Amino acid sequence: MVTSVHFHGFRYVQIDGLINKPKASMVKGLVMHTDMPSAGEFKLLEQNDQSVVKKYPLGMRGNYLDIPTDCPQRDERLGWTGDAQVFIRAGPFNYDITSFHRKWIRDLVDAQFKNGAFTDFAPFVDVGCGAGHAAWADAGIIVPWEVYRHSGDKRILSEHYDAFVRFIEYMKTESKNLIRPADGYGDWLSINADTPKDLIGTAYFARSTRLLAKIAETLGKQATRRNTMRSRMMLQRRSIVNSSHHRAASSEKRKPRICSRSDLISRRTA
Repeated sequence: MVTSVHFHGFRYVQIDGLINKPKASMVKGLVMHTDMPSAGEFKLLEQNDQSVVKKYPLGMRGNYLDIPTDCPQRDERLGWTGDAQVFIRAGPFNYDITSFHRKWIRDLVDAQFKNGAFTDFAPFVDVGCGAGHAAWADAGIIVPWEVYRHSGDKRILSEHYDAFVRFIEYMKTESKNLIRPADGYGDWLSINADTPKDLIGTAYFARSTRLLAKIAETLGKQATRRNTMRSRMMLQRRSIVNSSHHRAASSEKRKPRICSRSDLISRRTA
């Protein structure tokens, strides 16, 4: 019998093609995840709800194997940046993920496009997806900042400061009057919502710029750079309001250069 090793998350195992009923000992499953020291836990007064609390860190460990995936059971298992930045404020309360994300941010910076855009996932492979999309690319600044907030380790900021600056300059260059284009993934997995993509993009532009100003201050960078970042942030706040007046027209001007996750699966299995 030929044995093989397969890696992904699962609940059940099905074996086909055997003449006799298989024994449980024929299959061995191993729990694999990055070694992360426990950082904390919490308990609920209602015991009926405690099972949900126990599953929460299990889900995190399933998605933290060298890179932060969005779900471990599918064929792609890529380090999607948007999922990483959404979860980064919660994760450190479960485990110390400072070292984990210092490594992953290196992957993200290594993949950064020459124009300054951070990619949709890291490490990056060219399967038709792009870079620079709101909420996904912004992980290049948001994740390091949140790791610093939880750990106090400034190295993740100082080591990649130039990459942060290039990303903000990219967003400025690719914007019109500091309003980001209406492209990207938008309000992903929303229910009956049609949030304007230029509004989402400009809001994240403002947030990332604000965080870069904080990072510059934290690292003791020159006051002129901090003031520039803060001034740009104020302009962006105005542009967020203004974007609502032109989003209908702008949404028709530019097609998003993105790929659906179902497309990724079909490519991998073709």
